Order: sequence, then C-alpha cells, then structure tokens
Amino acid sequence: MATGFSVFVNIGGKVSPSLNAAVNAAKTQVNGLGASLAAMAAKMNAPFAAVNQHLANTSKRMAAMQRHGRNATLGVTTPAAWFGASMIKDAAEFAKAGNMVEALGEATKEQRLELSKMSQDLAGRFDAGGATGILKSATELLKAGFTFEQAKGALEQVLAASALAGDMTPADVGASLSKTITQFRMPMKTYEQAMKSSTIVTDRMVYAAVSTVASMKDISESFKYAGGVASTTGNSLDSVTAMVMAFAKAGVLGSEAGVALRSAIVRLVKMPKGGMKALSRIGMNLSDYTQARPVTADTVVENLKGDGIDASGVKAQIAKAIKNHKGDSAGMSAEITKAVQGAIGSSSAVDADKISESVNDALTAAGSKVDITKFMTDLKKKLDDGVATTGDIAQILEARHISRYMALLKADLPAMIKEVEEK
Repeated sequence: MATGFSVFVNIGGKVSPSLNAAVNAAKTQVNGLGASLAAMAAKMNAPFAAVNQHLANTSKRMAAMQRHGRNATLGVTTPAAWFGASMIKDAAEFAKAGNMVEALGEATKEQRLELSKMSQDLAGRFDAGGATGILKSATELLKAGFTFEQAKGALEQVLAASALAGDMTPADVGASLSKTITQFRMPMKTYEQAMKSSTIVTDRMVYAAVSTVASMKDISESFKYAGGVASTTGNSLDSVTAMVMAFAKAGVLGSEAGVALRSAIVRLVKMPKGGMKALSRIGMNLSDYTQARPVTADTVVENLKGDGIDASGVKAQIAKAIKNHKGDSAGMSAEITKAVQGAIGSSSAVDADKISESVNDALTAAGSKVDITKFMTDLKKKLDDGVATTGDIAQILEARHISRYMALLKADLPAMIKEVEEK
C-alpha cells in the first residue's frame, strides 16, 4: 500500500493545476502502468500454465493406467457383492435344474438330491456347463427313457464321450446312447448294467470315429438307421460297428452308410427274382445266410422304435393283426400300418408313406435272421476271384447303393470285427 500511495502522490505532483486535466493525465498514466503490470503477469503466468497443462495430461495418463490395472486385476479388486450375486444366480439355476428332474416325475426328492451331489462331483472332471449343465444332461437321459438308476450309471460315460466327440453335446450323446442300447437290447436294469452297457456303446462309437474320417455324430447317425434292423435280424453291435467303419473309410458317412446297410439286410430277406438268378449263377445260396423266424409283436414294436416310431400303445393290435393274417403278409402289413397311424395321429412328423415303409421293414426283419457279415464276406471272395461281376452285384443288392457296397466288398470284415472286439 505504501508503494501504491507514493506512486499516486508522485504522479499527482507532476500534473497541471487544473483538476480535470490532472485527473485525466493520472488515468492515462495509471492505465499505462496497468498494461505494463498485465504484461509482466502474463510472462510470470506462462510457466505456471505450462506446468498445469503438463499435470492435466499426466492425470489423464494416470487415469488410463488405473483403468487398465482395474481390468487386469478384476478378480482381486471386484467387490465381494458381485461374486455373491453371481453365486446366488448359479445356485438358483442349479436348484431349478434339480426341481425339473423331480417335476418330470422321473425321480423322487431323495433321488434328485443324490443326482445333484453326483453332478457336483462330476463338475470337477468334465467341462459340461458346471454342475447345472451336468444335471440338465441327466435330465435329458431321463426324458429319453432311462430310469433313475440307468441315468446315474450312464451319466459319466455320456460326459466322457461328449468331451471326446467335440461335435455332440452330452444330451445328444445320451439320446444316441439310449437309442442304440434299445436297438441292441442291451441289459440296463441295474446301475452296474447301465454303466457297462453305456461303456460298451460309447467305446464303439469313439473307436469308430477316431479310426476313420467319421465324426461321432456320423457314427451315431449310422447306428440310428441300421441298428434296429441289424439287431433284430441277429447281427451284433460289433459287426455293425465294423461295417460302419468300413463305410466310413471309403467316405460313406452318417445316414448314407446306415441306410445302405439297412437296405442290404432287408434285400436278403426280400430278394427279387433277378437277384436270385445272379446268386445262383455265381454259386451262392441265399438260405445259407437267412433263416425264417416267427414274427412277434415285440420284435415289430422294437423294430419300429428303431425308426423313431413308438408303437408300444398298439402292441395288442399288432399281435392281433399277426394272428389274423398268417400267410398274408400284405394284409398283415396293412392292418398294422393302420393301427400305428392311429396311435401316432395326423400331427406326427412321420408321414404315412414312411410309416408304411417302416412297418414293412419291421415285419421283414422280425421274421428273419440274416448273417450279413458272412454274406458280404463270401460275395467279396466271388468278386475277388472274378466269379461275380459288378453287374451281378447290382442285381443281388440294390443298384442305387452299389458304389457304397463296394466299401464292404473291399474290406476284411471278420478282421475288422475282431479289431473292434479287442480294442
């Protein structure tokens, strides 16, 4: 203040006697002084502004580093409340899956608790959606027709096969397993039987897949189309596995292989005249490979199940049709087809022509035993020796499948069956 006042006095002492002129002159000098001071301040503030800008930029970089650090250490720094909410959600999903098992009427409360504990134990060994995913897989087995003991015995094998397959979920493996076990009438009454039968089927599926270009899904599809007829006519799972492998090694996969094998078996039962003549010409007798058997309602129902048709509700009507039409295969087939169509209903995804074809094949297979392995082995020898020609093969087997059948006629089926049995 002393400095400011002295400046004022000094300035004032130098102005003219006129007050107004003195005041105006003082204003001019003060304004000049203010401009000088402002310039000085600007020069003094410049370094500080630069420092402030540097600090602001540094602050932004630090904030970015903090965000990256937070993301990198989320598992350590995330609030416990977040984990709590996640755990509650998982627990709720697991409880919901368990309740579904019980709600379906497939398991008692005690069985549900047992299955829940088993799912938690298996979750540490299999990546199948945690305990909840495993419990849902068990539910799919129950829905596919497994009893509680069967599902419990098969569950571990289903999870293991799914992990190896890569292209099939546990639910898909379970559905395929259920179908194959049913087709080949494998024992499933007890936990031990279910575990053993499930192991046998999944081992064959996995071995066939890893030994060829086929996937597990391809093998499953082949079994689906050929398994029922093959089993009913007396062919084993190992022989079917070997033939499916022979097809796969030649690039014939999935349903294509299954349909071809099924057609060959049915052909031996319903050999046309041209085929019979070709067999006679090359010195083969069909009766060496087929044997007639009584047709029963049980075998017809089982064969239809292999085609995805549940005719168990009209089993009594099928038995009646068999009894009323002995010696009349056309009449028997027509009556059974009508009964099955009535049981399924018009809303079924299976059309009338498919039902009729399935019934005809089921009746054919139910009344016959066919050694398809021996037939193909003997026919191969005739072809290798030059006795049979591709023309003969086309007459004996369906011409539309001849390129596929060459896969079986080039393979050593007995050796492949032995390989499946041993490995």
